[in-house]
Amino acid sequence: MTSEELRQEMLAFLEKNGMKKSIVAKQTGLSSSILSSWFSGRGNLREIEIDVVQRFFDERRKKFA
Repeated sequence: MTSEELRQEMLAFLEKNGMKKSIVAKQTGLSSSILSSWFSGRGNLREIEIDVVQRFFDERRKKFA
């Protein structure tokens, strides 16, 4: 999954499940400013950060499935 695909799917998932973006920062340990730029499409994540977000997303999808 590309960074852009992950971003779009994450945004849809968070909205659908009523989750705040700040939860992603808190639970992944990533900077809220970096994630904010990424969620808004103004910035990119490094590969390691994408992996962290992808793991978070995969775990949450299983919980909410």
